[in-house]
Amino acid sequence: MVPQKIMVVNDDTQFLRMMDLILSESEYEVKTLFEAGPAFEQICAWMPDLVIMDVRMATPEDGLDIIEMMRLSSPTVEIPVIVCSADHDRMRGMEEHLRTENCWVLLKPFNLNTLNSLVHEVIGPA
Repeated sequence: MVPQKIMVVNDDTQFLRMMDLILSESEYEVKTLFEAGPAFEQICAWMPDLVIMDVRMATPEDGLDIIEMMRLSSPTVEIPVIVCSADHDRMRGMEEHLRTENCWVLLKPFNLNTLNSLVHEVIGPA
């Protein structure tokens, strides 16, 4: 059976390493990206089953820009996204809208059980 693919986009290298380790241990195929700039092109090229993305990154594009591009492009319109952010106030204000865009919110910090449960809810086991 082919493992499901998860792309993680974040500008924190420690976070990327942690997510790669956790998700790989659960037998997902994981690809990490350090910047939002090339993220949309990489998503289109790799076509993951799930994208986990921060909203604030040290690039002109942020995670919300990438989600908007994904939703306007037919190949990526259905790919679910978990928005992983420490910006609690901003996310609470946007969570309802994000759900209409096939996005879930995971607030940082989070525990591993919460992450694993949400990934399983969104795409199922590896």
